[in-house]
Amino acid sequence: MALNNTTKTTTNTFATTPHLPLRATSQIASIDDSITSPTLSPILKSCSIQNQIKHTSDHVYIVPLQSSHNQIKVLSSTNKTNNNTGTSVTASVTNSIPRIEWSFTSKGKDLLIVNNHTFKFENCNIWVQTTLDGVYINMNRSEHDHFCDPDRVVIKKLIGVIRERCKQELISLTNIYEQEVKNAKLTKAQLCRMPRYDQLQPSLSRLRLSLLPPLPSDLEFMIPNKYSINIDGERFLLKDLSNQKRFKRLLIFASDRLLNFLFQSEWLFIDGTFKAAPSMFTQLVCIIGFFEGQAITLCYALLDGKHTDGYRAIISTLKDEAKRRGTVLMPTFVMTDFEGGLIKAVAAEFPAGTRHVGCYFHHCQSIYRMISTIGLKTAYETKDNVRELCKKLMAIALMPIDEIEDAFLQVSKDITQENFTDPRISTLIHDLMNYYNHEWISMI
Repeated sequence: MALNNTTKTTTNTFATTPHLPLRATSQIASIDDSITSPTLSPILKSCSIQNQIKHTSDHVYIVPLQSSHNQIKVLSSTNKTNNNTGTSVTASVTNSIPRIEWSFTSKGKDLLIVNNHTFKFENCNIWVQTTLDGVYINMNRSEHDHFCDPDRVVIKKLIGVIRERCKQELISLTNIYEQEVKNAKLTKAQLCRMPRYDQLQPSLSRLRLSLLPPLPSDLEFMIPNKYSINIDGERFLLKDLSNQKRFKRLLIFASDRLLNFLFQSEWLFIDGTFKAAPSMFTQLVCIIGFFEGQAITLCYALLDGKHTDGYRAIISTLKDEAKRRGTVLMPTFVMTDFEGGLIKAVAAEFPAGTRHVGCYFHHCQSIYRMISTIGLKTAYETKDNVRELCKKLMAIALMPIDEIEDAFLQVSKDITQENFTDPRISTLIHDLMNYYNHEWISMI
């Protein structure tokens, strides 16, 4: 139903409805007799006053009341007394047009801002009337009985913008927060009052999750088109392989621009992470390259296992894509961790001219894990001589290849000459040396 305006300001109450949202309760019909106002909001259509509105010839206003009533009233523009709804209310309307703005509350509800005053159900007896499109109609008076807080309004509006972007864009929540705070150019006082990202993150994450489809429970799922492109609208899903012999599903992601960088990079780093992978996949494999001195992740792959076939499928797909573009995938160096399946895949797929090297971080991490496993961790943390010997062992990997065995023998000699007060520590140190000799000297 459309509502038309009247020029009369004396109003009669003819119905009340509790707890209606602000945007529905703070809007009225258009101010021009020749203009038909927008249709009733879904809120009003579903409430108990719908039939009364349909069957009355009165013109209708909708305004919020002060919080002590905790309700809104629908006001008729006629001067007739309605026996069922109480006394009439007369409004003193201001002539000046204030600055009208809209934002959102922390719960995502509409928040009306008029001259830096926020309007909702609070202890203030000033009300504002707007059209359904948020155009100002009038106010009962302009002087509030409390101070406005411009800084608070700026922050509320900024948070509203952040929330709106989180609903519409799929980029990182952190990036959205940082971009908007930077663009807002807040004063020092406003920055002090602006909530930190970690304070907003839970509500922003809930907002984002409410708009995303639920994660699938198995590997049999379709990928909507909007998740196969990047934020620039370019193709991002490179390959979707399923029901292979050694793996059930493999998804490879890389845009055309990232692939160009990948094929030009002399160094490639391949690493898998298990914590970042969705529950139905085993790991997220990342291929990182150097471009203009910067390390950039150029390709992502979701894999449901750690088999050599899965790693080979990733590299083979990239080789085929390079061939299709008239180039080759032939980096000078490929660095990986020491996972057996990945080592075999690199050896099988990359040409002989590519040198495969192990990651020093993963090398040290493996040694430290063994230190913890055999019970040497406490001595490593508390005794300088034990820690020094362990670090010498870690540093062997930095020696030239033809000097590695000599370096290992020198560390063994240092251990023999060291006088440990606790014989148990001496035994554990020798266990660590045997592990290193077997896993790193003999096997690699």
